[in-house]
Amino acid sequence: MSIKFDKHFFLIFIILLINCNDNNSIVWKYKTDNNFLIERSPSSDNNSIYFVNDATLYSLLKKGNLKWEYGRKDGEIIITEPSVDDTGNVYVGSSDGSVLALDIEGKLKWKYKINDIAIEDLIFNKSIAVDNNGTIYFGVNDYLFAINLNGELKWKISSIDYDTVSNSENIISASPAIAYDGTIYFGTDISQSLYAINSDGILKWSFTTQARIDSSPAIDNNGSIFFGSQDCYLYALDLNGKLLWKFKASSAIIGSPVISRNKKVFFTDTRSVYSLNMDGSLNWTYSPNTYDIYSTISLGFDGTSTFILFSHHFEPNQELVILNEDGSERDKIDLQYGPHPTNPLLSCEGFVYIGSSKYFYSIDLGIPLDLEAPWPTYKHDEKHSGNQKLFIAE
Repeated sequence: MSIKFDKHFFLIFIILLINCNDNNSIVWKYKTDNNFLIERSPSSDNNSIYFVNDATLYSLLKKGNLKWEYGRKDGEIIITEPSVDDTGNVYVGSSDGSVLALDIEGKLKWKYKINDIAIEDLIFNKSIAVDNNGTIYFGVNDYLFAINLNGELKWKISSIDYDTVSNSENIISASPAIAYDGTIYFGTDISQSLYAINSDGILKWSFTTQARIDSSPAIDNNGSIFFGSQDCYLYALDLNGKLLWKFKASSAIIGSPVISRNKKVFFTDTRSVYSLNMDGSLNWTYSPNTYDIYSTISLGFDGTSTFILFSHHFEPNQELVILNEDGSERDKIDLQYGPHPTNPLLSCEGFVYIGSSKYFYSIDLGIPLDLEAPWPTYKHDEKHSGNQKLFIAE
């Protein structure tokens, strides 16, 4: 099936789960050596795509050929999503409590080992953020770590120190996001709070919700912060931590919001897709009436229209669905095998990369990631830097 794009319409892309037929939009699919689920979100840069499967980090060329792999064969169990800096270094976490830096050829540059937490007690946050100076930020248990580009500890802080709810544990549950001014934002489970930390590790402020926060924040050009909570609310705060508004969804919000160039906020709860104005008023919702949504959204732009991409459970398989500006369905692209797909990654070249239970796919949409949107995708860019200052395109 071919897809025709009307440039005069505002469209929305959605990844759902359904049966697969041959489709001209599928450029290639890569099968790993096993049938394990590809659960972690992929990332990419100008040359490569990165994803984790069965505790191994894979690097593929954009044509779908294996470039290198690193993990089990090297004595490491990779447990986080990959993040990429602007020089092509890739950062992942390992089950032994280490953060690894790999170069563009898959060679280990350095390894930072966390020694003051027992391995059996480690709870690694799923993703790493990278700032413009090469400092990486990641959460393990209640600690936020800052590691410099040489793999040396700059500082670490414990969210327990700022916790007014529990003095025993306060796991960092939402991946860090970095604002223009260097402020690092992250969410927690027990204290149910979003924390704002200066780049030197000093607390600026915190904001408490009524449930665990899994949603990595999005940040607009004014410094406002948007994030969801399992209390079913999407929150908007100003850069000083003051509540601007909150919007109640129909269920828990796990995925991260995105912000378009035309000042719309899009997010998913476990049942629906939402489009909001910047004042928190509702534009529309789209509810597929299938299985739960656990993914985040990406925004594309073709020069005229904005597009939205996300993934959705619909066992046993999945499909790509296009919606119009009003949230109505417009078209679909079928995929294969996906009781648990990854977040789709929309690249600057207009390809979607997504993993499922058997394959990792490249799909040609011809619509690139929107480089002008304030926060167009999960963790800001296709490298998953979580860094507002990092240019999406090199």
